[in-house]
Amino acid sequence: ILNSTDMATLFLDADLGIRFFTPAAKSLFNVIASDVGRPLADLTRRFEDCDLLRDARAVLASHVPIRREVKADDDSWFMRGMLPYRSADGQAEGLVITFADISEMKAAEREIEAARAYLDSIIATIRQPLVVLDEELRVVSASSSFHRMFSVKPEELIGRPLLAAGRA
Repeated sequence: ILNSTDMATLFLDADLGIRFFTPAAKSLFNVIASDVGRPLADLTRRFEDCDLLRDARAVLASHVPIRREVKADDDSWFMRGMLPYRSADGQAEGLVITFADISEMKAAEREIEAARAYLDSIIATIRQPLVVLDEELRVVSASSSFHRMFSVKPEELIGRPLLAAGRA
């Protein structure tokens, strides 16, 4: 079952040595079958993650899962999950590291940020007071002339209901 999954997964022992990996892990690590038993630190990675070993040690010590977004060398993005795995008697014997592809989500975030920046640039050019509200009448954005006319700072306005804006 694990070999047929598309998710890159590494199983490590308590000393951070490789116990098992899924074929998808080869896309993120230079790993081959003979690497079983080698320390995680010895593997060449194809992604940016300076916290990998520190997080692995922290999860082993605390048994608290850690998740981080990591960027691969090919500009794809992954959610790296790290959690302890337990034996049948409940003792932590090592960790499982998974990498879920979130590239599409990150691309959508970039598109939303670009659209927001474009909207903000349009609003900034409007000379009349203008306020943009969401469906719950919270302020999304306002023109600088709105801020001047109503003597309200952006941090007192953005994200708040329009009728409560400017009140402390």
